Amino acid sequence: MGGCGSSNAPGGNAPIVGDDEFTFVPRDHLLDNFWSRWHQGTEMGTGASCRVLKTYDKHADEKVHYACKEMVRDDEWNPRLFQTEYDILTRIMHPNILKYENAFIDRKNFYVLTELCTGGELFEKIHKNRKFKEEKAAEILIDIINAIKYCHSKNVVHRDLKPENIVYKQISSGPPVVEKLVIIDFGDAKIVEDNELYNEFVGTAFYLPPEIIRDRKGWELKASDMWSIGIIAYVLMTGRPPFHGKSHKDILKNIIKQDLKFPKNQKLSDNAKSFVRKLCNKQTRRRWTAEQVLKHKFLRAGSSNTVFVPEILMKLQSYHRSCLLKRVLIKLGVETLQRARKDTLLKAFNTLDRKNNSKVTVDEVQYWLVQNGQKKDVATKAAKDILKDLGNKDGFMKCSNFREGAVAYDFSSSHMITKTFDQMSRGNNFVTKDDLDKYFQYKVDGKNLDQMLKEIDLNGDGKIDADEFAKAMDCPLLAHGVLTEVYQFAKSKKTSKATKE
Repeated sequence: MGGCGSSNAPGGNAPIVGDDEFTFVPRDHLLDNFWSRWHQGTEMGTGASCRVLKTYDKHADEKVHYACKEMVRDDEWNPRLFQTEYDILTRIMHPNILKYENAFIDRKNFYVLTELCTGGELFEKIHKNRKFKEEKAAEILIDIINAIKYCHSKNVVHRDLKPENIVYKQISSGPPVVEKLVIIDFGDAKIVEDNELYNEFVGTAFYLPPEIIRDRKGWELKASDMWSIGIIAYVLMTGRPPFHGKSHKDILKNIIKQDLKFPKNQKLSDNAKSFVRKLCNKQTRRRWTAEQVLKHKFLRAGSSNTVFVPEILMKLQSYHRSCLLKRVLIKLGVETLQRARKDTLLKAFNTLDRKNNSKVTVDEVQYWLVQNGQKKDVATKAAKDILKDLGNKDGFMKCSNFREGAVAYDFSSSHMITKTFDQMSRGNNFVTKDDLDKYFQYKVDGKNLDQMLKEIDLNGDGKIDADEFAKAMDCPLLAHGVLTEVYQFAKSKKTSKATKE
């Protein structure tokens, strides 16, 4: 940052010297080392060239905690993303939108500070409450739509709306505790003009609109946000997205070609179905805007107050993350893999590991996908999803992570589900806490056994039947479908690289 002078910043940091590209960053926020002034707290999330950590100013009189997005400076995209994130977050100030706090730069990284939201993700909150109704879904959706209506009025489109980007912040410690829904992660957001044309492929597979395959005008990008809200609404009330597939390509093909259908075994009100259909209309001109849909009957006392069946909560839980029983089974499955399977998985891992350093990055997964026929923008998003599912806290995937993904995929097959249940139940029609204890050879403590039962026992009878077990073993992670392609590729190739761990 040129012309910074030599005045000292708080904490003994001398401002760094450079050009004046980022004029929005105050002079005393140009530091030699950000972390000498700010506390480097718990890591909350990670990507290929950025991470989010909890932090507070070591020298402030009051210890106020923030979320800090650290972005590597020498990444080719991050300088532009840093500017964009500032431009967008400072344009949209709304109670249901993540609040911008400050920006810093040091010699290695860019830093964006925002408010810290500690109330948990949307699905976590629903699952903890144990009871869920259309009425509650409508309340949640009103907050989401009001926030996006405000964004669209400022010509900001989010472009990656999904349940993981909807969290809660605590606004009062109570009692009772008061929390507010907040939309986060504006890393893919964009400022648009209604009649300008845009061609970026951005978003997460399940929530992509059918028009994603073509260039769109700004007003259509706003319509794409509304499609994503419709899919979120569908997931909230059924536990699963409406369009499935083993890979990103399959999911997108089904989004484009298939009609929207509702589960026959899930009784949704006519108002709820109508609401979702208005948002998931494949014709962008006929899709309802935020302003229109806020007037829909479903959001205006037209939702059902009937409690959803417990199965919906289980689906939301497994869609969000694996239950404890499945996590333990995966760990056990990895430990007992046969040598031939280990060798095949190692070959598959080495196929991705181009640098031969025993770790796979987003760029390496993206490269493999592109080499095997995937478009670059689609491959980039798919690679990020895979590393989010299977990567470690440092943002890369080790062979052990890769094996866990393979075993998790195995446990989602009907054959393996039936085989495991039969072994666990010892031929009976249900699994009890005592059965779990014996299956794990008395190595799991009683508290965790109780949690396994509680998470899976949908009807509350104190035992797990075959149907409940199958639902818990379901495998919704996108990574597994893509990784299956890698496994099959490895099986078809003869390689001598299967020697490193």
